[in-house]
Amino acid sequence: MKQITIITASLLIGFVVGTYFGSTNTTPQGVVLTSGPKFEEQEEILDSFVSACLKGSAEACANLYTKDTVYMIPETPILEGRQAVLGGYKEFFEGRDYKVLEMSEPATEVVHFGDWAAIRGTGKEITESKDGQRSTKTYKWMILSQKQDDGSWKMKWDIFNFDNP
Repeated sequence: MKQITIITASLLIGFVVGTYFGSTNTTPQGVVLTSGPKFEEQEEILDSFVSACLKGSAEACANLYTKDTVYMIPETPILEGRQAVLGGYKEFFEGRDYKVLEMSEPATEVVHFGDWAAIRGTGKEITESKDGQRSTKTYKWMILSQKQDDGSWKMKWDIFNFDNP
């Protein structure tokens, strides 16, 4: 009988201690968002990126990425690090022989989890060649962003690819 009492008391103590000291994390992780403040924080990155692209500013584009970023674009080796991304944008903008008339990159969905967010969406770019020919390209993209110590968000991973013409 004494053994049963000791076992029962041990189990009860274990349950109470486990309940009291167990995980108290009630913050949901991996929350899917399509609107709201946390969604809008990610849209700010996208708006800044589109603005920088329309201006042809390699520096403004690169400054939206973390120092250890990974950028994966079509038909190009992976660019690792902000300096490599800066070089890639400089080369791209200097070689661009068309005018960008319109560009948009609306977010479809944000999966927010603390200081990280995964963002996916689509893009559209309307361009005009030197001889006046207009064309439209559409694409899809995905970004993993990371909250910085100053409260801003920067792109850690960025990948996109074009849709078929």
